[in-house]
Amino acid sequence: MTLGPRWSSGAVQSGDYDPNALTLNITNGIRSPWKGIREYCYSPARATLSADLTAGATTVTVNAGQGNAFPAPQAPGSVILVLSNSSGTKREVVNCTARAGDMFTIQRAWDSTAAQAFSSSDRLELKLTGSNRTHDFFNVDGAPLTGSVTAIRLHPQAAMRLERLASQRFDGGNPVVRPIPVAMVIRAAEGFRTAQWYEADEALFDPSGPALNGVISFHDNRGLIVDPLYVASMLSDLLTHETALAMGARGPRARLVEVPAVGHVPPLMDPSQVAPIREFLLG
Repeated sequence: MTLGPRWSSGAVQSGDYDPNALTLNITNGIRSPWKGIREYCYSPARATLSADLTAGATTVTVNAGQGNAFPAPQAPGSVILVLSNSSGTKREVVNCTARAGDMFTIQRAWDSTAAQAFSSSDRLELKLTGSNRTHDFFNVDGAPLTGSVTAIRLHPQAAMRLERLASQRFDGGNPVVRPIPVAMVIRAAEGFRTAQWYEADEALFDPSGPALNGVISFHDNRGLIVDPLYVASMLSDLLTHETALAMGARGPRARLVEVPAVGHVPPLMDPSQVAPIREFLLG
């Protein structure tokens, strides 16, 4: 398990933190907080076909305005949709490569299904899996998140390792009662590529290329929101010596200072602890 020393490529201001929503707005480029997998999540979407669809058609149109509930893929990404009739006797999985309003460009007969004809009264639905559902994450008021988001998830084994470290560090080896963050969610960050692994502290980019910015939140394995200040204090307190050395090597002015006989963040009550910080800030 590798933890990242920062979540932003630039300085984060106090006004970027929302203590009521427990979110953090990052405008200088988001970085991965840990080694994890980047996945894209969506809200459920369903629509009714506005016209008959032949078995060979590569575009499908739904009733006016209903297409806006669906993601709009950008090449080379795509999303999976399901065509079905009201009785459930016909079903076809298709790959959607683009959406323009209420019209979808599709590739037929995916997931071992056969291309079939459908009627104007039939349905089109976004296919969601267990790991790409936005509503599995919750706001501070308990309401599920909506829309498209990007999630950076810890590997399950790494999440277990983080829980064990927290138990040993904070709870004397007893079962952890405090929340363990396992996912960082970037709100309104839509994407369509397959899942990708990211290293801790690796910069994130949106599908068009620029650095990814936006509002982030952290969540435990139940999807409940976790205060980013709590996450920052927990991760900084669990940084290994190797990670601290790597942090010290990142910048021309960075320097690793080890305080003897202190097993946590120094309380800064001793002049010898304050002096290195004063020297760094004042140059």
